Amino acid sequence: MTQHASLPLLTGNITLDEALDDEDDVLQKISYPEKRLDLCSYLHAHAADIEAIAAHHLGLPANSCKVPWVNEWLHGSFNICIPIYVNETKQVMIRFPLPYKVGELACPGNAAEKLRTEVATYAWIQSHCPDVPIPRLWGFSFPGGLTVSDIPRESKYHDVANFLVGAAVHLALPSSRPLTTRMVPTELRRMDPRASSPVTLCSPPSSQVSLGRLHTG
Repeated sequence: MTQHASLPLLTGNITLDEALDDEDDVLQKISYPEKRLDLCSYLHAHAADIEAIAAHHLGLPANSCKVPWVNEWLHGSFNICIPIYVNETKQVMIRFPLPYKVGELACPGNAAEKLRTEVATYAWIQSHCPDVPIPRLWGFSFPGGLTVSDIPRESKYHDVANFLVGAAVHLALPSSRPLTTRMVPTELRRMDPRASSPVTLCSPPSSQVSLGRLHTG
């Protein structure tokens, strides 16, 4: 790279002089645009799987959920967020950690650990601070197949889910107050065995997803 040439970053470009003055790992930074393109290409190629995951958590037929074109996707520092259209209306967001930003290659399991801490925070706030407006968490999935979905309060599984999750939290945090949750493990058939990235499905706190009833068994 000549002194005045530049290479693309996720935001803007960087010259040789700027790279030499930068205290961060610039070689890592300049690898991000290609890695993001690869990830977007992979996710777009598996749009049908993403639609099935969203429909599963919402308790809807798979053809009710649609993934839009890539230009509607949102890229953050550590996640890529894909809006999901439910019956042709944008209502929920499915979020994937960026493996190249969370150190998944160097330390496998980082992305899953990130998701565990995030969903635990969601569950704690929903239980202990219900007046705090946060996105509605419809469900999440981990590599290996573990899938957890929200269930309606009238479901026969509601009390069982509360007991199991509450007992697990109490064992991990004995001083914690009892935790109320509607999350329960559910079965999701993965159409692509390589689809192993952890995901979360959320909607704004004030939104109402049309026909968004979860499976009641």
